[in-house]
Amino acid sequence: MIRGHWQRGLMAGCLALGFCGVVLAEEKAEKPAASGEKKAESGENKGKGRRQYLDKEHAPKRREGWVDLFNRKDLTGWKKRDANAEMSWKVEDGILKNEIGPGKHGVDLISEQKFDDYEIYYEYKLPKDSNSGMYLRGRYEVQILEDFGKPATPESNGGIYSLTAPSKNVSKPAGEWQSAYVSIQGRKVNVWLNGEHVVTDFEVKHATGLALDPEHEDQPGPVLIQGNHGSVELRYVVVKPMKH
Repeated sequence: MIRGHWQRGLMAGCLALGFCGVVLAEEKAEKPAASGEKKAESGENKGKGRRQYLDKEHAPKRREGWVDLFNRKDLTGWKKRDANAEMSWKVEDGILKNEIGPGKHGVDLISEQKFDDYEIYYEYKLPKDSNSGMYLRGRYEVQILEDFGKPATPESNGGIYSLTAPSKNVSKPAGEWQSAYVSIQGRKVNVWLNGEHVVTDFEVKHATGLALDPEHEDQPGPVLIQGNHGSVELRYVVVKPMKH
């Protein structure tokens, strides 16, 4: 079970704005107690619930171990993969934007912080036919692709690029915000895309294409956002390291 905590009172607002990336099965099935009945909480279920990374203003929390990698002001905490490449990323109106003109290439963006096992939540928006990716530890790409309505393949939005397809295509149309909640523990990866669990306990056997340092898979690594393939916008990139 992936660790984290949610506040139940925020669910309505989260759903209305599309922020709730994960709803645990036990909470989906949960029924209210009858009038006057006190619901017992077993040791096994105590502490379980919806994971909360947003406050009442729908902004990422810094409490309970979540680290906000994007301050919505500038590129502090990030660097270009290629120091000599032209910077294609900017922050505008609180949105992290990678804007690439026709026939041009941008640059990958790398977090200065490195992580081992962790949970990550991010929201993104793509123009028609655009392509990006979120690399876990800089080595395993969770695909970001505008592929609304297309069959699910190992190259689909939310899949582990070239290694496994999402269980189904739940992509939203171009220009709409999408949410991804991902966990990596050891080599085991889970992906929830737009609230659907589309990759379950997948074991990555090796790094995916364009990995940052595939020769060091046993070490912590940064968050890498692919920027050399197409335009993309992000408004949250929030990480929670797992405790060992």
